[in-house]
Formats: sequence, structure tokens, C-alpha cells
Amino acid sequence: MTDELTIDALAGDWTIAQRTAGHRHSIDDVLTAALLAGNLQRNGLEHRVRAIHGDLRDLAANERFPLITGSPPYFSPGTGIMPADSQKAHARFELRGDVGDYARCAARHLADDGAFVFCFPTVQTARAIELVERAGLVVTRQRDVIPRESLRPLFTLFAAERAGERIIDPPLVVRTRHGALTEAMQAVRRRFGFS
Repeated sequence: MTDELTIDALAGDWTIAQRTAGHRHSIDDVLTAALLAGNLQRNGLEHRVRAIHGDLRDLAANERFPLITGSPPYFSPGTGIMPADSQKAHARFELRGDVGDYARCAARHLADDGAFVFCFPTVQTARAIELVERAGLVVTRQRDVIPRESLRPLFTLFAAERAGERIIDPPLVVRTRHGALTEAMQAVRRRFGFS
């Protein structure tokens, strides 16, 4: 028996096939990618830059990049119920590495003026910053993401570099109290080709 798939909108006319019962892309992945896409677009690089999707641990030691993005798993093993589905388990739990491992790998492959952009649960902000600093990087941008007005932040977007001062951007609110997308979130979606 094969897993059931759904075909879901990803960006503009692009779709993604996802296992119905597996790990599915969500807003944290979209917002991390939005920061990547926005940087490429603002700098007029979208026709000259190739995004590489893969495992940083598989790269040659001498490869350097101006931008590395990631969405590390959020939870340490033993802090929640481990999903039976391997795909979900690895997406949610630090079974092959934590945010510190991501940061160390990024630090090895960042250009001198490069940035490592990632998301992590807001309640673990101190842990994320500590592990990034241990890797030799500094958090230079930080923005909380609030899923709905009146709720607390769910996760935070971070940018880390070799040096710099931290800028804390105003929170991004995804939905109004009544469930409609905020103008800020609609702007993110427009950058991805959604009307």
C-alpha cells in the first residue's frame, strides 16, 4: 500500500506533492524561504543566483555561500511524543542534530559576509541564540511570528552572521482575530506569486 498524497499550492503556479499523513510544509518553512526570496529579489539576483537545497554536511569543506537557510527540528528527544512516522519524527525531533549543529555547519560554509537564516520556537529563543553564539556566529536579526492576533509568538525568524549588532524587528502577525490574513502576510504571499 502506498501513502496517499495531496497536491498543494507552494508558490504561485508551483505545487508540492505531500504525504497526507507525513510531514507537510508549513508557515515556518514558507517564512524562512520568504526571507531568502526577498533578499534575492531586493538585490536583483533572482536570475543569477541558484538556491541549493540539501544537507550542509554533504558539502565539500571549501564551499562558501553568502546565504544559508534552514528549518531545524524544534524538539529534543524525550520532550514530547515521538511520531511513529519516520518523516514526521525527523522533521520535529532532533534525531540527526539540533540548531547548534545547523549553526556550526553554516559557520563552516558561510562567506565572510554571509548570513545563516533559520526559524526556531520563540520559547527557545535563548537556547537558539546560545547555540548560534557557540558556533561562532552572532544573531543580527530577530522577528517573532504570531499566528493570530491576541496569541503569543509561535516561532521566531533569525539571521546570524559572523559579526554585527542585533536588530529586533516588529512581530509578524499572520492572521487577524477573525482569521483573515494580515496585510503583512498577504505581502509575503504576493512575493511568492499568490494573489
